[in-house]
This record gives sequence, C-alpha cells and structure tokens, in this order.
Amino acid sequence: MITPTQERRLVLYLSRVASASLPVALFLIFAAPGLAAPAPPRVYTLASGSPQGVYFPLAQGIAAVAHKAGVEIRVLPSEGSKQNLGWLADGRVDLALTQSDVASDAYGGRGGFARPLSSLRVIAPLYTEAVHILIHRPLYIHRLEDLRGKRVAVGPAGSGTEANATQLLAAAGLTLSEVDARHLSIEDAMASLRQGQVDAAFVTSGIPSAVVKGVLADGSASLFEPDRDLLDRLRETCPFFLNKNIEASDYPRLNEEVTTAGVQALLVGRSNLSAAIVDRLVRALSASKELTARYALTGESASASDTGIPTFEPAQRFFAVQALLRRQKLLAGIILGALVLAFVVLRFQRGIWRLLRRAEFLRVGIYFSTLWITGSIALYLTEHRVNENYSNFWKSMWSGLITIYSLSSKEPLTLEGRVIGIIIFLLGLAGIVWLTERLASFYLEKKILPLLRGGFARMHKMKDHYVVVGWNKKGPGMLAQLHNDDLDQNRLIVILAKEGQADHLESHGLIQVERGERASEADLKRVHVQAAHAVIILAESDEASEDAKTILSILAVRKICSGPGSQKPVAVIAEIFDPGNVELASFAGNDKSIALEIVSAHKVGEGLLSHTAVHPGLSKVYHQLLAFSKGHSEIHRTRVPMEFDGKTFDALVASTVEQRLSGTYVLPIAIQRGSEVYINPTPTAQRKGKRKPEDKDAEVPWLLQKGDYLFAICDSPKDLKELYHPSPRGLLQKLIPAREEAE
Repeated sequence: MITPTQERRLVLYLSRVASASLPVALFLIFAAPGLAAPAPPRVYTLASGSPQGVYFPLAQGIAAVAHKAGVEIRVLPSEGSKQNLGWLADGRVDLALTQSDVASDAYGGRGGFARPLSSLRVIAPLYTEAVHILIHRPLYIHRLEDLRGKRVAVGPAGSGTEANATQLLAAAGLTLSEVDARHLSIEDAMASLRQGQVDAAFVTSGIPSAVVKGVLADGSASLFEPDRDLLDRLRETCPFFLNKNIEASDYPRLNEEVTTAGVQALLVGRSNLSAAIVDRLVRALSASKELTARYALTGESASASDTGIPTFEPAQRFFAVQALLRRQKLLAGIILGALVLAFVVLRFQRGIWRLLRRAEFLRVGIYFSTLWITGSIALYLTEHRVNENYSNFWKSMWSGLITIYSLSSKEPLTLEGRVIGIIIFLLGLAGIVWLTERLASFYLEKKILPLLRGGFARMHKMKDHYVVVGWNKKGPGMLAQLHNDDLDQNRLIVILAKEGQADHLESHGLIQVERGERASEADLKRVHVQAAHAVIILAESDEASEDAKTILSILAVRKICSGPGSQKPVAVIAEIFDPGNVELASFAGNDKSIALEIVSAHKVGEGLLSHTAVHPGLSKVYHQLLAFSKGHSEIHRTRVPMEFDGKTFDALVASTVEQRLSGTYVLPIAIQRGSEVYINPTPTAQRKGKRKPEDKDAEVPWLLQKGDYLFAICDSPKDLKELYHPSPRGLLQKLIPAREEAE
C-alpha cells in the first residue's frame, strides 16, 4: 500500500519530470524534420536530339559542366528542334537545344506551331550550324534551281532540317511540291545517297558532322555551295540566317572553302526558370574551355541571331559585361600600341624621318599596315553579328587582309560593312598601284637603265668606265665615292680581282666584278682598260712587296694602251706603299699612252702631318676636299672655256669672282697642262705660255691654252658645267639678266 505521503511525493516527481521534458518534446516536434536527410536537388531535363547527331553529345557535355556548377541535368534524346520546343511548351522538359530559325517560328507561332510560345527565353547561343547540301555523285548541280523534279531528302517532318530546306528552296524559287521531297532521318538520308535512291540531301548540323564526313569520304556525295545572290535573298526573307564557312580541312575531298547558310544553335528555357540557375549555366558554359574548343561556342549575346526572342536578364547582363570587357581589352591594346608608337616616334623621330625619306618601300608598308588594321577593326564592329568571317577580331584581321585586294568570299553582308569594304578595296587598289609604280620605277632606275648604260650591255664594248685592278679594304669606300650623288655622272665600274676578293659585291648595272690577275695582259684587255675613263691599281695587301706587282700592272696597262685603238691617254692611278718605289713606278708609266699618277700613302701622310703642324686644322680642310659629299665643296675638274684661250689665269679668276655675286660659288685653284699641274700660277712665273715673236726674251704673262684643264673648288661638277660650259637654257638665263641690266 502506498501511503498518502508517498503518493504526494510521486505526483510531485512526475510533475517535475513532465516540466523538464516539455522543451525536449517541443524540440522534437519542430526540429526533427530538419534533422532528417536533406531533400534531393531538383533535376532539370534537357531535350537534345538524335544520338547520332551533334545535339545529343553537346547536351551531355552541358550536363557535365552544369553538374560541376551545382546544377543537375538529365538529357533526353529527341527527333530535333521542333519536338524539343513542343516538349518545352508542354512542360515536359525545362531546357532545350534548338535552331534559331525554329525557335523564332515557335516564339511567333509560325511554321507549324499552333500558338506562340511567348514564355520562350534564350539562355545562350552555342555555335553556328551549317546547312549541308549534299549532291549524289556523279550528278552535277550548277544552281539550286536545278533540283526541280529531283529526289531530295529534306529531313524528318517538322524538323529543323526540313525548315531550312524549305527556306533555301524558296530563296531559289522552288517549293517542296516542286521537288520529290523525301522526309528521311539523317541516317536514312545518308544510306539513300550511297545507294543512289535520292539525288540530294539537306543536313543541318554542326561542323564537322560524322554522317556528312562519311558520305564525302567514300565519294558517295559532293558538297554543294549556294551562290552569293541566293544567300543574300535568303537573309532578306529570313534574317536569322548567317553565312557559314565550311573549311577545306573540315571534311575530306574538299579542295577549297565552301560558304553556305547557317543558323545558330541555342540553349533555351521557359521564362519561369530560376534566375540563379540561368546565371550558373551561362557562367559554366562560358568558363568551359573543353566545350568551347570542341563545339566552337561563340560566347556572345543571342541578339546576334536576329531571332527577336528575349534573353534571360542574368544571361543578358553577363554577355553585356563580357562584350564590354572585350571592347575594353581591344581599346586598351589600341591605346597601348598607339602610346608605344608615339614614344618610338618621339624618341627616334629624326632617324625615323630620315629612314622614311630614304626607304620608300617602308612607307608603303606603313600605309598597308594602317589600312589593314583600321579596316579590320571597322569591319569587325559592323559585321561580327551576322558574318562568321568577322565573328571575332582575329578572323576580321584575316578577312580584312583579303578585302584589301579582293572582294571574294570574305565580302561583308551589312550595308555599312559593304561600304567600308569598298573603301578598303579602293584604298588597297590605290596602294597596290602605288607599290607597282614604285617597284617599276625602282627596277627601271636601279636595274634596267644602269644595265643599258653599263652592266651586261657593255660587257663586249666597255667605254669611258672606271677599272679597279686589284682589291683591298679601301675598295668599298672608294666605290661609294665614285657613285656619290654629288657627281653628275655615275660611270660603270669594272673590278678585276682574284677569286675570294670582293665576294660581297654583286654584279649589277653599274658594278661589274670580273675574275682575273691584275698583271695579266689578257685579263686587262677583257675589261677594256684602253677605253677606260681611269684605271685604279690597288695593292692586294699592305706589304711593300706588292709594289712590284703594281709596277707590272702599270707596264701591262701601258702596253695595251700603246696598241692600236687607243684614242687618248688613259688616266692610271697606282697605289705604292714604299716611297722608294715611287720613282721606279713613275718611270714604268713614262709613256704618252697613259697619264700615270702615283699615290703614296706614306708621302701624303708625311706632307699632311707637317702642314697640319704648321697650320693646325688644315687636315680637316684636306679631308673635306677629298670627299665627295652633297652640300660640301670639293675639288672638281673641267676644260678651260674657249673664250679664255690666250688669257691669263687672273682673268679667269676675276670672271669667276663676278659670277659669285649671282650665286655661283666656284673657286679656281689650278691649271693642268699635259701631265703638269700649276697651282695658282702667277702671271710671269712660267715661260710655257703663248708669247709674241718680238717678245722672245722678255718676261711675258702666263697664258691659258686650248686643251688646258681647270681645277676648282665647288659643290658639284654641275656648278662648273653651268658656269663655264652652260647649256642653251642656262646661257639664255645668263643673257636675259645682262640685257635687262643694259636696258
């Protein structure tokens, strides 16, 4: 028996237990569902296409990429775009792959769709599909209109391929009733092509398509290219079409690029799809390098397709940001390039200006480069939405380069693009004409005319040329002096040297290299020393023993010039190292057939050193007088004018000084008579001038004679020629001021 006291204690205990268990009970009631296993994530369904096509593996790739982003997708095979959109409208799937043209029909309630699918939204454009038109071999189809009455596989009824076939045939003026249309699957169409049961087949698919590759590889079919006018008409009626290029490398047995119609492949969904899911999908697809490389995903806004279908706002914002980043990168690259170019120009402006003045072909290169880059950027901005040739900047650069010289398959499609293309083509044509004219002028001036004046045309009849006998390190500088722009005539230079000497020189119009020995009479005859303007004999080394070979060369030249055919003494300039051999070399050349001059570096240096010691700075005067240079005076020679025959040197100087007042800066310094040279001859110092018989023993003035030569300091030989032997025009210009002054 329980006593009342025990009963009261039991009740009190139970009440305490109940009060303590209430929070636990409440926690179990309200929190237990949260402790249960999490609900499985939602699985989104994606309608794709035939397992043998491109859509199905693409959908599987999208599902794999989405899984990494936390979105689960189940791929459903289907018969194509139209069925995918039908399932989307019925709510059987959440996502779908479709062609842009079929999607446009579904959104507008056209093309077999009973009512508009107004909830349709674009998630992302994927790539451009090509409408392959396959012709059974050996049938030849010149135009699409030639398919009239032919057996044509147009794809399954209601498929995107059927819609594209209908649209292309309509652009060619045909309907499905005017051809023997066969509604076959892709696999059946390819089998029928192989068996010759159809004449043509349409296949809308990504590139490359395995089924298309098969029939092209085994030679069952060839790929037909629609003409450009038909594609233009197609785009006018169906603006969602693009021009798609099929490269020769995409399929076997293609010899060149084929341009056909193209439609975009789109990933679409209904408007009630979660914005977060759309954002994840778009970002995952954009970041997938594998899908981008495999299927050439565009990663651009769906507005490029001109379908008129709205894009999900998260996708639109993402594409807008990506486009802005691309433009900013392009702009930053242009600005950076411009800054670098400006820095280089400012830093080296003098050198660049000199280079541009001299290197005319560099200016041509800058012209074409500027035209190419600016034109390509302009074409990209106007064409990248509708023309695959300009879908990205690098394709635009290639297409823009072709547009410079040809409006071919890279022709722009938009009006603005065509205007820009025509301008680029015309400017490119003008540049090509300019370049051609420059090349022709260069070749004429540097090759043909020198060839006619000298070169090969004179190989058998050289005359009034320079002959360089032997070769050493002074040779290149000497050639540059003899062909200096300051000289009024660039004569042919023939170099007679042994094998291994002057190898860096190439024979051209005004320089001819002949191989031989410098003391060989036969070799010297071969270069026509007897008809030369001057013969320069160079030592082949710095050793004094070379003087003996130089003297032998002088004797050989003297013998040749003494023979028949020589009309005047030939000037021979010989280089002698040992001052002790100068007299012997002079004796070897003591003959009327040659006018020998000995140049001894030792003697010249000895005299220059002593003179400069007496008059510091004199060496600079000698260096300037000995170097042909435009704008600087040097020593030149001309015949004494006939009107000064019998007059004094002072009279010649006085006449020249008068001419200096009119801007002709010539300073007479010496007279050459025969082999003798008289520097600044005084009036009575010489007795070889003309004199009267009655003044036989008297000192008479030193008079100029016919045949004398005048040495003078002036800027160029043209100054001497115009002063003492003026042309009729120059003479007239002198007479007119004189007559006006007299009046």
